[in-house]
Amino acid sequence: MNFDLGVFTHDEAILWIPACLLLSYLVKMLPAWHLKKYFGRRKAIAAGFAMSTRLSLVVAAADIGVPVGALPPEMASAVVMVAVITCLISPVAFLTLVSRPSSARC
Repeated sequence: MNFDLGVFTHDEAILWIPACLLLSYLVKMLPAWHLKKYFGRRKAIAAGFAMSTRLSLVVAAADIGVPVGALPPEMASAVVMVAVITCLISPVAFLTLVSRPSSARC
């Protein structure tokens, strides 16, 4: 698959990036929220972030969807960009949420 950096020049694709990013976190945070009663709110949210990285699956789906005609190339690039963003943000958010507060460190 060729990633098109021109995705940033298409208004429609730019609008899809934040919408897909929000939805990608939402679909993982809602199920993770059920862990709240066992692990607490902070660790439940951290689990949602940990489950949100999905780069290889999204790239494969976009690579298949474009030739089949199920996904326009601009949308495929936007979806891949969302996957890259989640792979960058999620580990940092997870580690931030599960680390001890600074006052508890020795």
